[in-house]
Amino acid sequence: MKRHRSLRKILIVVCCIIFCSSGWQLLQYHYETKTSKEEFESVGAIAFKDENNNGGIIKRKEEKDQREKEFKYQELKEKNEDSSGWITIEDTNIDYPVMYRKGDNEFYLNHNFQKEHSITGTPFIDGAWNSKSRKDNLIIYAHHMKDGSMFADLMKYEDSKYYEKHKQITFYIKNKKCTYEIFAVCRVSAENE
Repeated sequence: MKRHRSLRKILIVVCCIIFCSSGWQLLQYHYETKTSKEEFESVGAIAFKDENNNGGIIKRKEEKDQREKEFKYQELKEKNEDSSGWITIEDTNIDYPVMYRKGDNEFYLNHNFQKEHSITGTPFIDGAWNSKSRKDNLIIYAHHMKDGSMFADLMKYEDSKYYEKHKQITFYIKNKKCTYEIFAVCRVSAENE
């Protein structure tokens, strides 16, 4: 009987530790994703300043349609030399800076724009990309976060109706605005095979 009570107490303590640890990890995840969103918004304010408003900042969501404004590539480059552009897709959460480190496909998986550790990471161009060649495909990596951030909205393209209404991706690369039309959508494994 005493043995069962001791075992039960140990089991309760272990369960409480697991519960508290899990709760702490969930809070930490929520905090980091919220902080990451705020950081991306502040980087966006640098990337797209409104020149018609004496340097005032364009409000990201409300005035996103007015993005016929100038992309401030050089200002981003001054903040982080790995800056290569900005990707945005209308009516999605995809609105992020895009980084590039030659030969490196690991760093921005878990680092933010300021090069600090971050669970969300920052979208980045494949390290094998040759910026001088116009023949190469451009591969941009980012996480699919459970909170709907980063590239999670790409899953909406599995719905053909959504695809028909959202066929364009805008990618500002260096000092140039490029608009791409999506012609195919497929799901691939992230595992090396």
